Amino acid sequence: AVVGKPNVGKSTLINKILGEERLLTSPIPGTTRDSIDTSIEIGGKKYIFIDTAGIRRKSKVTFSVERYSVLRAIKTIERADVVLLMVDSQEGPTHQDARIGELIHDKGKGCIILLNKWDLVPEKIARTTGIEDITRDRLKEIDFAPVISISALTGKRVNKIFDCIELVYQNYCQRIATKPLNRMLETVLKTNPPPIYKGTEIKFYYISQPMTKPPTFVIFTNRIKGIPESYQKFLENRLRQEFDLEGTPIKLIFREKRRK
Repeated sequence: AVVGKPNVGKSTLINKILGEERLLTSPIPGTTRDSIDTSIEIGGKKYIFIDTAGIRRKSKVTFSVERYSVLRAIKTIERADVVLLMVDSQEGPTHQDARIGELIHDKGKGCIILLNKWDLVPEKIARTTGIEDITRDRLKEIDFAPVISISALTGKRVNKIFDCIELVYQNYCQRIATKPLNRMLETVLKTNPPPIYKGTEIKFYYISQPMTKPPTFVIFTNRIKGIPESYQKFLENRLRQEFDLEGTPIKLIFREKRRK
């Protein structure tokens, strides 16, 4: 799926990939009112891109056609495996972009952040601002997503998108064997065990992965209550680092299991 604010360049990107004016483009925000599926085959692999009308701030949704566009954009995210979030590199990530990032995270989708209109960013600024780090910091819910600076208009770095899609989709579908998972968990518990909760030691017995899309892990524990969100985030980061899960959200589920 291709999502982002109106006029960020979604249709321009797909037109550049296709090499034709297949979607209506205009400098007026919101030209593409409907979600449009576009099929393309590259390197023997078929991709279906879904271009959307953009997700507007609720305060700006005044017409029924715009409400329809918002609903379609959200459904577009639900349909996709990998979402390309396009951000205006001149403006940088906005609160609206962060909200879209939350939707992508909540729907459990793989994600790539595209900093578009990079051709308009002065070279000196591009070299010195550390914009990729700033982008991840502002889009905290999808800080797992790789960032690519592109120009949909000129085609700069657009060819890098497909390699990144392949990587993210592979990670999104990744299934990890139980043995290495538990080996990682054992190492974590030795070096960074969970904190004591109300005088009770929190124990993790084992971990397994019952689902993919996104990778979903179940950790069996003696008590669910008392596991801090910060520690859950720590475990998520360790899983991501250990098994190279860039670009995909990770879902952690804790289940209580009393040992006899």
